[in-house]
Amino acid sequence: SYTFEAAAGEDLARLVAEGVQNARVALAENDSAKLAQLDPMHEPRFSSPVGPRAPYAEVLPAWQKLGWAVALGVGLVFGVTTYFMRNATSEGLLYSRAKAAGTEAAYRSYLLQGKTHAREVSRVLLPRAALRTASAAGTVEAIFAFKAAYPDTDITDEVDAALHSAMLAELERAKAKGTLGALQGFATSYPQHGLQKELAAAVHAVYEKELARVLANVPEASRGEMSPVLTQLFAALEKGGPSLEVRFRRRPGPKLASADKAIMKTITYNGPVSLISKYFDGPHHKAREEMLTKAVGEKLAEGFDKELVHVVQSAAEPDAGKAEDPFPKVTAPTLFLVHGADWSGHTYTSRKPRVTIVGLNFGFDAVLVLPQDRRTFKTKHDVWKGVTVPQLRETGDGPLEERVYGQMADSAYDAFAKKVVGAFTKN
Repeated sequence: SYTFEAAAGEDLARLVAEGVQNARVALAENDSAKLAQLDPMHEPRFSSPVGPRAPYAEVLPAWQKLGWAVALGVGLVFGVTTYFMRNATSEGLLYSRAKAAGTEAAYRSYLLQGKTHAREVSRVLLPRAALRTASAAGTVEAIFAFKAAYPDTDITDEVDAALHSAMLAELERAKAKGTLGALQGFATSYPQHGLQKELAAAVHAVYEKELARVLANVPEASRGEMSPVLTQLFAALEKGGPSLEVRFRRRPGPKLASADKAIMKTITYNGPVSLISKYFDGPHHKAREEMLTKAVGEKLAEGFDKELVHVVQSAAEPDAGKAEDPFPKVTAPTLFLVHGADWSGHTYTSRKPRVTIVGLNFGFDAVLVLPQDRRTFKTKHDVWKGVTVPQLRETGDGPLEERVYGQMADSAYDAFAKKVVGAFTKN
């Protein structure tokens, strides 16, 4: 360092300028003496006996010699670091904005450029956003569409819960219709619904509602007796299906043969047309069973919801002597109607018109048999029928015997049908 008075500044500047000029001249003339005088660092002509004899050499450190390489390395480190820091900052901002929006579009936009959170976004956040959209639709189909679009995610539990909720909502819509068909349609449309317990409860509620309606329509006098019968009937229908079969058993009249013999001995016997057995044979029984089908089967069907109870007629059973004769095992609730007629022992003869008519005892039994041979209902109806003078004087087509016995049977069978139907519903 050099210090000088401020006032001597101009003189100093002049002296420096002169020194520079003199140094140039000395260098040009290679005047060592002059140079030594002007430059204290110039090698003198004479060396000091006590100082170092070797000249000073300029030695540069390695870092200074390779400054360009050091600068390049520092630049690379700084540049790469700055690059990644900038990218990380930008991606973090992009991720934050995507999460703040929480939409499918935002997450898809992030995946176009973002890498750090790509797995979380693709397997969790994006599917979750899509699932919210599907759940908002409130349909099972929307959840199915989501599962097709995102078959592999890390939110399986959430998807299962959303599907469960959608199934419950769909079941509620089916329940709101209040019909068995709607519930069956739900089960058919979504066989993997996973709501066995809830669906069974809904189906049971439909049967319970119909049972309550039917019980309310049962005559009050027989409601206490019919309540357990109908309860068990509906339980069997709910478990096994809607069929309620009506089967017929014919009860032979053991005295009809004796009646035929007695008729043949009367003075008003008109030949085979007078025989009572002629009017209670297979074809006549079949015709009366068809009448019972309409009078009992169709009336019962009118009293039940046709969706829950299908009243169907089955083939006639073998002849039975009494209602207690063993019934076949049934797979569906079955109402057995046992019917028949027999001679009462009375015989009526008339000369005008010429005819012989016998009195008849009609015997009926109705027994409801459920699967596993459970008999829950039984009613009996016996009626005696004779002939009246007006009946004999009526005119019409066909033999008089046919008309009179037909009227007897029609009256008896009609009374039996009303009794059976009346036990289940008001007439």
